[in-house]
Amino acid sequence: MDGNYHASGYPLSLGQISADGTLRYNENLVYSPTYTDVVVTLEPENDKDPKPNWSQSVAAYWLAPPFGQ
Repeated sequence: MDGNYHASGYPLSLGQISADGTLRYNENLVYSPTYTDVVVTLEPENDKDPKPNWSQSVAAYWLAPPFGQ
């Protein structure tokens, strides 16, 4: 989540956590330190809306600097 003051609030989807509890994400981001938080949400199977359902948040983690720049 890009959640800084005056930030976009853009939620970048990292995909689905696998059955063994791991998450793999491999991308070349233009400026990854802009992101401030990692939030895990519980989404319905075959969800057609790619945006997270914030009411179904099950975990969150604030990223330490250099993130949130």
